[in-house]
Amino acid sequence: MNKLISGITKINTSIHKVLLWIVAFFIASMSILVVYQVFCRYVLNSPPGWTEEISLFTMVWLAFLVAPIGYRRNLFVNLDVILARVTPRAFTIITFIYLIIETVILFIFFKYSVSYAIGGLASTATSIPFSMFYIYLCLPIGFALMILVGIEKYLVYINCFATKRYKELADSIIIKR
Repeated sequence: MNKLISGITKINTSIHKVLLWIVAFFIASMSILVVYQVFCRYVLNSPPGWTEEISLFTMVWLAFLVAPIGYRRNLFVNLDVILARVTPRAFTIITFIYLIIETVILFIFFKYSVSYAIGGLASTATSIPFSMFYIYLCLPIGFALMILVGIEKYLVYINCFATKRYKELADSIIIKR
């Protein structure tokens, strides 16, 4: 079990390192595009229409590439007030149930996001000749990466249940923030 957890942790860590570089590139690109657009709009009085659309697409991609990182680091909204008042065992059980609900929702979103992305093959962006498929592709990618993080969390929870290390799990989840 520990080898399996170690393997998926290494995979997720590697993916997230790459994601952070991609996110940094997207943030830099989006910033440059916005500055260029503002310069063209207010200095040259001729704003390019394509910069706003590309900035928007970049921001959408950013959201879905950062989501798995936030999910893995437990940065999403949580019921901390309730969870801080229960025993470590109850904490583990409640968060495991929460994880099951999250995973079911992620699989549903993934399923529909694949269909949505494929539907984007038939349409193009407004100001640039670019298939919307490439924009919508961030949805299934983001959800798939979040499911991969969910698998890692499942394995950690199951290992903690099997070894009765509830306190260790509760502490690791709280400390990761």
